Amino acid sequence: ICIKKGLLDRAIDEFTRLATISDNEAMAYDYLSALYGVKGEHEKAMQAGLKALEKDPGLDNARHNLAISYEKLGYLDKAMQTYEDYLLSNPGNIRVHLEVGYLYYNKGNNQKAEKHWLEALKVNKNFRPAKEALKLLAD
Repeated sequence: ICIKKGLLDRAIDEFTRLATISDNEAMAYDYLSALYGVKGEHEKAMQAGLKALEKDPGLDNARHNLAISYEKLGYLDKAMQTYEDYLLSNPGNIRVHLEVGYLYYNKGNNQKAEKHWLEALKVNKNFRPAKEALKLLAD
């Protein structure tokens, strides 16, 4: 309810409290990571994501949120590796393939960029953003 009304600080307070009393601390930290990310507090989002994965290393959503935090903070190598780890159990996520492809492209690794954009098109051959991204390699 707090999130729908845009009361991010109240939601953060509630999930912080839940993280200390809940049996599912990992999920509470995962939500905190997402909420801090929405607020633009990426350092806090990263810390919450790391805590979520410490509590539950298999929590893929936390891994995805952590990758976003790393990217926003400029830790691009960590972001790419974390996205790659996420894709091991979520190979059909075309948006993540697109994003990690751009990260590789911007680092000059066109081969890995192309691999990810083609993977996205394997899942959805009509995924226009991946088609557009591949055009960058033709230039």
